[in-house]
Parts: sequence; structure tokens; C-alpha cells
Amino acid sequence: MLASLWAGPVALAEIVDRIVANVNGSIILLSEVEGKLATLRELKYRQGLNIPEASLTERKVLSEMIDENLITSYAKEKEISIKESEVDKTVQNIKKNNNLSDEEFKQAMKAQGTSLEKFREELKNQILVQRVMKLEVDIVTPTEKDAKSYYQRHEKEFLGEGRVRARHILIKVSPDKGEEAARQQILSIRKKIESGASFSDMAKEYSNDPSGPTGGEVGWFRMGDVVQAFGKAAFALKPGMMSQPVRTGFGYHLIQVMEKEKREPVAFAQVAEKIKEKLKQQAFVSNRTDWLARMREEAFIEIMY
Repeated sequence: MLASLWAGPVALAEIVDRIVANVNGSIILLSEVEGKLATLRELKYRQGLNIPEASLTERKVLSEMIDENLITSYAKEKEISIKESEVDKTVQNIKKNNNLSDEEFKQAMKAQGTSLEKFREELKNQILVQRVMKLEVDIVTPTEKDAKSYYQRHEKEFLGEGRVRARHILIKVSPDKGEEAARQQILSIRKKIESGASFSDMAKEYSNDPSGPTGGEVGWFRMGDVVQAFGKAAFALKPGMMSQPVRTGFGYHLIQVMEKEKREPVAFAQVAEKIKEKLKQQAFVSNRTDWLARMREEAFIEIMY
């Protein structure tokens, strides 16, 4: 809930603490690295944040902490600072965006193993890092020509959803027909079809869906038109193929794809702004990496890991 703006330490088992890095005289402790890593894992595995697996190592976390240390040191040197009123405003925005009262906010921090003081300190540091990056890292504004070039070179990224025409057989799970009974029945029907029975005839005879009397025909649909599990299974099939049993909230399905449209590229005009934003972000990351590399060259960094 508070994760997107905080990566502070959480409670850990006992650790024999030691210095793992010295950045211009500022030390980083093993406990700090372990604390941040534990928090990142909490955010990924329990709160579902999209954090790359490659980021969840002690060495990667230490590298990020060294970069943050360099940035904060640079900010101090250049007299770049964050006012408490800016932190206040950000805290209020977090509470508002998450619909949290003051008491709920305190409970959320407690659940994450931190205090208001620590949270504000971490938040202030993150705002400072963002401020320095905005001031010191060049922001590139991609042109229409840049976006068009990317579009032409990465056409497969912009293929439309496409549609499939399919039919299905549904065996509902209900109080009268439990989970295992429904699963066994759909498997039995599948064996009959594999042995030569008509999918359409089986749908008419057994399907609990309103489409049963018409042979299970559901017509043309896009991925987003149906529940996720059904759509994923259907779009993975080639015309004429039949799926394995698919479980949805309705019960067990067998799906047979009859026709499949070729996926065509989405028009450039529909994705131009999205491409520009992607190119802008890529350029920013590249420029940030170059700037940090220069900062590292000028700094005294000793890693004792």
C-alpha cells in the first residue's frame, strides 16, 4: 500500500552486522542491505509489485544503495534540499490515493515494520533523488520520426489482439455436481471426442451452457471479451484443435477453435504517444546510468562484501 514510495528496513532475524561499503566516507551496513532486500521481497511476493527478479539480490541492492548515496552526497554538495512541507504534501497524497485515515496510515506503517519518522526520512530521501535526477539528467523528447522508426523496426510489438471463432462445452460445478465429478465428466467427454464423437453433438448432449443446443458455438471474440483462463486457452489453439479441460468460475470447459484471424499491426497513430513515452524512459535510464558512472569514477568507493 505504501510500497511504491518506500523501501525502508523491516524486522529481521539476528544478523551479525558489518560494513559492506564505504562511499566517500559514508558507510553502508550489511543490516541496511538485508533490510532493503527483505522489503523488496515483501513488496514483490506479498503485495504483488512488479519488481524484476534480478533486482532481488544483495549485490544488486548494494549497488542501488551506493548510487543513492552518491546522489544524496551530490545534492548536499550542490545545496539541493527538500522542505518538510514537500514531505507533508506527499504523505497526504499517499493517504488520499489509498483512502487511508490517519489511524489506518499508522497501522499500515506498523504492519510494514516502520514508524512515521523512518517513513518520512525514507520518503524525503526518495524525493531528493528524484529532484537531483530531474536537474542533472538530460531529458530527451522523442520526435514523431523517432517513434515511427521504432514502430517500423518493432512491428511485432504492436500486433492487435485478433479474434477467434470457437465453440465450447461447459460442465458446471454445483452443489449437485461437485468439483471432482465435473472434472471427471469433462474428461470423459474429451475422450469421446478424441475417439471420433462430434464436438458439436457432445455440446448439444452434455453442455450446461446456453450455447449447447447450437453445438456450443460462441462466435467471434477477442481476448478481453471472455474470462482470462478461457481466453488464454482459446488463443493458444490452432483452428481445429481442442483444449484440455479449462477451469473458470463457471466450471470446466472444453474449447475448440474453428477459425482464427491473422493478427494485424495496430495503426501507428494509435500507439505513437505510447512509443514516445517508452523512448523517453529508455533515454532517461541510459542518461542516468552514464551520469552515475561519471559520479562513481570521481568518488571513493570501497566495497567490502
